[in-house]
Amino acid sequence: MKKKTQIHLIPTFHHDIAYLQPEWNYTARATAIMEKAVELMAKDETYTFTVEQVYFFKEYWEKHPQQQEMLKKFVENGQLHFAPGMWAVPDMTMPSGEGLYMQATVGRRYLKELVGYDPKTAYIADCWGHHAQTPQIMKDSGYNCYVFSRCMDPEYDVENFQWQGIDGTKLNAHWMSTAYAGISFPSDEAAINKEELNWEEASAEGIMRLYNRNAAHCGDAVQIVPVGGDMMYPASSSLEIVKKLQQDESVPPMEFSSFEAAINEIDFTKNPVWDKEFISSQKGSFATNIQIKQYNRKLENL
Repeated sequence: MKKKTQIHLIPTFHHDIAYLQPEWNYTARATAIMEKAVELMAKDETYTFTVEQVYFFKEYWEKHPQQQEMLKKFVENGQLHFAPGMWAVPDMTMPSGEGLYMQATVGRRYLKELVGYDPKTAYIADCWGHHAQTPQIMKDSGYNCYVFSRCMDPEYDVENFQWQGIDGTKLNAHWMSTAYAGISFPSDEAAINKEELNWEEASAEGIMRLYNRNAAHCGDAVQIVPVGGDMMYPASSSLEIVKKLQQDESVPPMEFSSFEAAINEIDFTKNPVWDKEFISSQKGSFATNIQIKQYNRKLENL
């Protein structure tokens, strides 16, 4: 009898539309990442992949018509996922509520039209603050869980909880206590922004170090372990390494998975309720930068 999965490995990658390089450089890298992910999903039906932002996936879809039926098949058999499935992942503290609604509305509309996918996890990997109206906006937009890595209140320090917004809306929430990079598999591809990220190596020892650090914040609940990071290229070696780790009795049962699959196994009703914001540690550049917020409103009005 197969043991219940305890570690859900989520192959994915995070990228900013523009950060240290212009948009087109990152989009080219994102496209190459997508091509490798398609190759691995075609090679092994147990391999899954989660796409973060829709804008580049739409571009990939339109420029690779020969792959469209295959992409639909990957969605149908549970290999290809999207989280958060917004048009682009916004800074969650800068745009207005309307801006956040539109990111979700446009992204989800395209996913439904292209591949019939309805994302349920608002996965916000790298954002420096989460305001108190977020539960209402995300739940209204169709999400049932909010997953984030930055700005947990040090007095709280809990992975799984119910987040209550200022209007009383409750949304399931998961804090990635070991950040969004997770596990790194050997790859010939150079990592981008490597100095900013922290990976554990993909070995029994590395898995257990990460597992134990997570367990300190989530107890015996199933664990969400990303296989990614900034512009992280999917590694072919992960297929064979995971198969070997699945045979290793010294580590908990694991498999390639999705946010939804892991979250569906967490009983959030048994977890505490948090009714405050998660404020950025970078208050000087985010919380008080009124000029940027005013320009955002002006652009939205236009």
